[in-house]
Amino acid sequence: MADIRIGLVGAGLIGITHMETIARTDGFRLTGIVDPGPSAAEITKARGVPLHASVEAMIAAGDADGVIVATPNELHVSISAQLLEAGLPVLLEKPIANTVAKAAALLAVADRTGAPLLVGHHRRHNPIIRAAKKAIAEGAIGKLVMASVVCSLYKGGDYFSTAWRRQPGVGGRCSSI
Repeated sequence: MADIRIGLVGAGLIGITHMETIARTDGFRLTGIVDPGPSAAEITKARGVPLHASVEAMIAAGDADGVIVATPNELHVSISAQLLEAGLPVLLEKPIANTVAKAAALLAVADRTGAPLLVGHHRRHNPIIRAAKKAIAEGAIGKLVMASVVCSLYKGGDYFSTAWRRQPGVGGRCSSI
């Protein structure tokens, strides 16, 4: 069986994590990257894949069976909509959008095109979350009938050195819901 060909839009911190995961996972192959950043050419050269000048160029290349979108949040809707319109399945990093209205618009595109849209909730694979799930499943905390859960994970100061992560409505803070 041939590898599933994966394109990537966004070669930053999360994009690199996706590249590493693809590289160590049988049955998948990274086939191209879109990223305007200064290190993108070096990253694509090291991975042996083309650097596409735009999402349109990636679509035109026809070498992706699906695409991961790991861009700054404000680009999620426009890029994902383009890919879905081209019939490409999308794995979109969270959040879907910066507003509920924009998220609903993207879901409407997915519904209309029939192209799969999956939102990456990677925290469900965090060891802390897995341990909690195991404790619940094994009855270690009794029979669960209701829960109110808060999970806080530390992100070091270097995480916020990227400007878009500090801008209201773009990074970790919503402008309006």
